[in-house]
Amino acid sequence: MNIHSYHQMINLGINMHSMLNWSRRTDDCVWMFRKICQTATEAGADSINVYLQAKDAFLLDSLTQHVQEYGHFLQFSIEPQSIILDKILPLKPAHICLVGQQDERGNPNVVDVCRHFDIVQSCIAQLKAIGIATTVMIDGSARQMQASAKAGASCVRIHLAPVERLADVDEGLLQQLQEMQRESILCGLLMHVHAESESLINAAAAIPGIEAVYTGDPVFRRAVFDGLHQSVRHIKAGLIRSRLKGC
Repeated sequence: MNIHSYHQMINLGINMHSMLNWSRRTDDCVWMFRKICQTATEAGADSINVYLQAKDAFLLDSLTQHVQEYGHFLQFSIEPQSIILDKILPLKPAHICLVGQQDERGNPNVVDVCRHFDIVQSCIAQLKAIGIATTVMIDGSARQMQASAKAGASCVRIHLAPVERLADVDEGLLQQLQEMQRESILCGLLMHVHAESESLINAAAAIPGIEAVYTGDPVFRRAVFDGLHQSVRHIKAGLIRSRLKGC
């Protein structure tokens, strides 16, 4: 059964954080990168989002073949002023998400587009010039969406903060997501959601118009017991059920 949705339902993106968190041996990192890409996409993931930092630069030459193999599935999250941005451009990834500096857990954070507007606009223009689509991870406020649209972004990824991790998502959060989605339409932006909680990604999937959700922790926690293939299928099936209920 093929459960890739290809924008007809709801897309699932799997977040992979710094590969040096796995191993400091290049061969190990490349093997895990390829294995996760292969297994997750076969199980129904629509994209693989790799968070690259400056310390990962030495891996890029070894990843070239696999970036080409999984190019239509892959996207990279990179800080706008990271030195790795120039190193990854020759690989010509289809998509790059601009993110802020990592948080205390090593996860990418939001970009303050209003504060760093010139930097973000310049980066987006550079990527557009060579045919790379650009998303910006933001906090979801109207002012950040408006600034992202003005800077030339075509899509925003709303970062739902860890404080929002509730067993049951309340109506207030749902209303906020709906308001964000309406604002993204007014700004001419596609809207994706990044969250590290199964209840949150399912809540986002229930809102028509949210094109994709990105998550990592729920997938890899479940994979410890069920295996990655089954974990991805479980998460993806939950998203589809939520979208059907929301419709």
